[in-house]
Amino acid sequence: KSAPSLELNGLTVDGRAFAITPDEFGVAHHLQALLLENGATADIVPLDAQEWNYDGVVHLATLTPDPAVDLLFDVFASVREALLSGAFWVVGVSGLGGAFGRRENGSIPPIGAGVGGMLKSVATEWPDARVRAVDLNTEENPEHLARCVFNELLANDGLVEVGYCNQERR
Repeated sequence: KSAPSLELNGLTVDGRAFAITPDEFGVAHHLQALLLENGATADIVPLDAQEWNYDGVVHLATLTPDPAVDLLFDVFASVREALLSGAFWVVGVSGLGGAFGRRENGSIPPIGAGVGGMLKSVATEWPDARVRAVDLNTEENPEHLARCVFNELLANDGLVEVGYCNQERR
C-alpha cells in the first residue's frame, strides 16, 4: 500500500559521519556523494569492518534480489556495534522489488528478506535511534535509488519499513 508523503522535520546530516557498505549497483557511491553535498562525511566500508563508530550506518551490501542468509549475521553484528557506539541512524536496504519480496497475492517473502524483520526488532529495542528498512527495485536508476535512501534518512513519519517501486513510496 502507499506510504504517506515524505515528511521532513529539519533533521540534517550536516556534520555527521556515515558508514556505507558497498553494493553491486553503484548506489553506495551516489549516496556517498549526496551525504557529502549535505555536509556529512561518508565512508564506504566493507561489511566485515572492525569498527562502526559512526553517527549513521547504511547497509547496501544487502541490496540484492537474492541476499545470502549468512550476510544477515554480519549486518546484525555491525548494527549492534554501531548502536552501542552511539549511532543514531541505522538503515538496511534490500533489493526485493520495493515490496520486501511480497507479491500482490501475499506470498511469503524470500529468506533474504530477513533484514526488514531484524531491523523492526532493533527499532523496538532502540526507540531513540532512527532505524529503517528500505526495499528498492534494483532495476531502477542507481542515482534515484540513492536519493530514496537519503530521503529516508531524513523522513519523520515513524515508519520502520518503506519500499520504493516505480517512483512510488510504499
